[in-house]
Amino acid sequence: MDNPVNLELPMPALMLVPHRPPLLLVDRLLEITEESGVVEAKMTEASLLADESERVDPLAAVELMAQSCAAVKGYRDRQNGLLTPGKGFLVGVRKFQVTGALSMGDLLKITVRTVANIAGFSVTDAEVTRSGSTIASATLKLWVPTEEGERG
Repeated sequence: MDNPVNLELPMPALMLVPHRPPLLLVDRLLEITEESGVVEAKMTEASLLADESERVDPLAAVELMAQSCAAVKGYRDRQNGLLTPGKGFLVGVRKFQVTGALSMGDLLKITVRTVANIAGFSVTDAEVTRSGSTIASATLKLWVPTEEGERG
């Protein structure tokens, strides 16, 4: 059966996640495999994250990772014929490390790899890189509602 939904990559994140500007931090899904995905984000003033020195709080990396997970899930939802992004919630962060600063103008790649799915929860390893160098990493725990009336 042909799927009428265009699944060509790169795909704008706006089509894949429930977030909207100015809270949308990721720009587009670049790559996807069965277990992982790569998302691109450019830090701009519109994201509301910079201070007066144009530095971005390192905790923003966690939100970049979570939105990247949402983009991968949104793509999978589209593969299954769903046109609107489903809900998901970040419920835990472990092993968060920051090894570089985030600044306005940075072009970032966020790689997420699912390591476990258990009863509506997903455990994902994530990494934020700039020019091939890791600047942040973490393991995220996400909950995706699957109750009646919700999409998982």
